[in-house]
Formats: sequence, structure tokens, C-alpha cells
Amino acid sequence: MEAITVMKFKVLFLDVNIDKLEEEREYYFKQSYFAKLVFLFTIGCFAGWLWETVLSFFQFGKFYSRVGVLYGPLNPIYGIGVVIMVLFLRPIKKWYNQLIIGAIAGGSFEYIAWAMSMIVLNSATWNYSSPFTITIGETTYTLFKWAYWGGTSLFHSFFWGLCGLACIRLFFPPINKLVDRMSLDFANYIAVILTVLLAIDIFLTCAALLRQMTRNSCATTGKLCFKDNIITIWLDEHYPDSLLEEIFQNLKKYD
Repeated sequence: MEAITVMKFKVLFLDVNIDKLEEEREYYFKQSYFAKLVFLFTIGCFAGWLWETVLSFFQFGKFYSRVGVLYGPLNPIYGIGVVIMVLFLRPIKKWYNQLIIGAIAGGSFEYIAWAMSMIVLNSATWNYSSPFTITIGETTYTLFKWAYWGGTSLFHSFFWGLCGLACIRLFFPPINKLVDRMSLDFANYIAVILTVLLAIDIFLTCAALLRQMTRNSCATTGKLCFKDNIITIWLDEHYPDSLLEEIFQNLKKYD
């Protein structure tokens, strides 16, 4: 009887310890979630730049700059994309549901980002049109035109779905473990530094591109002409068109 009582007590004690351990693990995860997303965003920005740069070599036979910010080999579109993937897909367990939701979320984000760039800057670094054509006689037919929507396409959305699977199943788990091995204060400290540096970089990029747009619009159409001030003068001196065209080599204007 005493043995049974002791065994029950041990089982109960073990259950309590397991529950307490799970609570502590969940608490730490929530406290370090910001740091994990920042690290994931930074890695996604770099991976996106690397992917686009390597892809340009296979497309054009040489490497082109595919950065999305003024400073550093980073492309924030991919960084934001992978963060969206983790936020949307982490609660989902089935891989095929992750693929579908990832394709919808990624494709929607890519289209919204393209549309905002077109509206605000009248330019974009991508504009998809169907590359599939077939010529019969003197007539050229475009295939799968219905699957291309300017800012994204059915095929690019599927690619986002695959990226979502890779993010949630391959990339996020090791980042999660890496941050778990750090002290909470150290992880958050590094995350705050990265956030400040990235925010400054993105803010300066947006300011320089907006100034370029207003500068060109004023020179060509006489619209959006602003009186020179300390900000516009500083932007004109530090980020002239020649420098921006060298940095953002795939930025195209659309009428």
C-alpha cells in the first residue's frame, strides 16, 4: 500500500515538474520571440539578396546588384516575407496546408508590395509578365498569360509556398534553438541593435528613393516641386540619381 502511495506521489510530482517545465519553456519562447523574428528577418534579407544575385547570373550571364537597401547585402522584401511565413504557418501542422497558406500569404504580400511601390514611387524592381511564348508561322502566342498579374504570378506564389515550408521546417527550428541557448537579455540586446540599424537603413532608403521620384517629377513634368531645405539638399548631395541607379540596378520606371 505504501509502495503504491509513493509511486502515485512520484508520478504526480513528475507531472507537476513536466507542466512547470513546459510553462517555463513557453514563457521563454514568448519573451524571446521578438529576437527570433529579428534574427529570422535579417537572415531572410541576406538570403533573398544572395538568391536574387545568383539568379541574375543565370538570367544575364553576369552578377547584378539586387540589394533592396542603401547599405548592406540585404533585400527586405524577403526578410518580411519569411517573417510572414513563420507568423502564418507556425500554428499550422499539416505540410500541405502550410504550402497553400504560404502561397496565398506570400503571393498577396508580394503583390501588395509591388502595388505600393508603383503607387508611391511609380517604379518597381519586379514586374512579371508571361515568359512562355510559342511562334506558329508568323504569329506569336503567349502562354499562361492568365497566371501573371504584374506584381506576382501563380508560379511565384507557389514558390512562396515552398519558401514557407523551408522557413518553418528548415530555417526557423535552428534559429529557435540558437536563441534558446543565449541568455534572454543578450538575445534581446542584439535584436534591438539589429532593429535600430535596419530601421535606419530602410528609412534612409525610402527617403532617398522618394526624393529621387520628386526630383525627377519636378524636372520632367513640373509637378512635386518642393522648395529646397536642409533635408532635400542633404539627400540630393548624398544620394544623387547616379548613385541610386548604381545601387538599385533593377529599379525600373513605369509610365
